[in-house]
Amino acid sequence: MHASYSDVIVHLPKALDAAARERLERALESERGVTRAKGSSHADRLMVVNYDPQLISALGVLRTVRAHGFRARLVGM
Repeated sequence: MHASYSDVIVHLPKALDAAARERLERALESERGVTRAKGSSHADRLMVVNYDPQLISALGVLRTVRAHGFRARLVGM
């Protein structure tokens, strides 16, 4: 069966330093269904997360971000 992937943009209220951004990317990528999490090189408060909606929802992505101590909201899908 072919997996269908989606992207969601996570907006962080303040820019993360490089170490915090890497920690958050790793935390997201360790979630089942998340294939990639990458901070934007153009907008330091945005992160694009690629995920399989059959395994994790956009709200699940947001819950993971918040569970790791970051305030955030979803701004695009």
